[in-house]
Amino acid sequence: MSSFFDKMRSGAGKAAFEADKLRRVTAAQSELRRLRDEMNRAVNLVGRVAFDLHQRGQTGPPELRAACDAAAAVLAQVSAQEAEIERIRNEQYVEPATAAYDPSPLVCPAGHGPLTPGTRFCHHCGQPGVPRAAVPTIPCPTCGTPLQPDARFCFNCGQPMTSSPPPPAPAPTAPSPPPAPTDPTQPETVRLGSAKPTCPSCGEPVLNDAESYCATCGYPLKGAT
Repeated sequence: MSSFFDKMRSGAGKAAFEADKLRRVTAAQSELRRLRDEMNRAVNLVGRVAFDLHQRGQTGPPELRAACDAAAAVLAQVSAQEAEIERIRNEQYVEPATAAYDPSPLVCPAGHGPLTPGTRFCHHCGQPGVPRAAVPTIPCPTCGTPLQPDARFCFNCGQPMTSSPPPPAPAPTAPSPPPAPTDPTQPETVRLGSAKPTCPSCGEPVLNDAESYCATCGYPLKGAT
């Protein structure tokens, strides 16, 4: 599954690279057309100046040299823009380096998979995490992912493990302390507190609203609400 998503991300990155490459080529070609038009105007100016001077019987005046210098400067920009277009066309897509995922050393003993790094309790069932190496595993019959013997579902593919016993009941937790009284003299925004929910037992932020138990202390969040 990870390889499939990596290929999707790689394809999306390559498509974005090619789209940006086409955009830059188009912009460079537009600039090249503008410079060529300017070059044509400069050459026409050289011709008009030379013709006017010829009509007046003059040769090699400063005006002619200045017009020729301007045309040469635009010609140099045309050559540089052509080289830039060729450089963009020769660019190759380079795969971005992906950082290796370092899973938590703790896993849920009820089969909900690795705990979120930095937490000690499963946010699905409230069970305290156990070291990964201390739990004997059995392979998922569908995808082969290592699972705990009492797992009811594979956390990788969702395959039900029908022969597994139900997980143990959540460990009892101490009752939460009563909330501190609010100060009516404080502004309304201060009394309401932050928008991010916190655990009523330990005060740590709740990672998301779907969690049933606190990932820090194991307090049952659904019962608290």
